[in-house]
Amino acid sequence: MSHRASPLFEEEERAALAYAEGATRNKQASDETIANLRKHFTEREIVEITLLNTIQNFYNLTNLPLGIGSDTLRAFGQAKVRAP
Repeated sequence: MSHRASPLFEEEERAALAYAEGATRNKQASDETIANLRKHFTEREIVEITLLNTIQNFYNLTNLPLGIGSDTLRAFGQAKVRAP
C-alpha cells in the first residue's frame, strides 16, 4: 500500500512524501505538489524536508554500490501494520 492510500499517514505527511517522491524520481516537484506542501509547512520546514530527502538519497547512492543493506526499518514498519 502506498502513502497515498494508507490510513497511517496524515495529510501533511502525505504532502511531504509526495514532494520527496517527486524530487527523488524527477529531480523536481510539480507546482501542484509544492502548493500542497505549502498548505502544511513553512518555507523553513520545506527546506528541512528537502535536506532530509537529499541526505537520504545520498545514503542510497552510496550504500547500494557498496552492497550495504537495509537496517530492517521497513520490516519493522510492516510488522507494526500487521499487528492487531
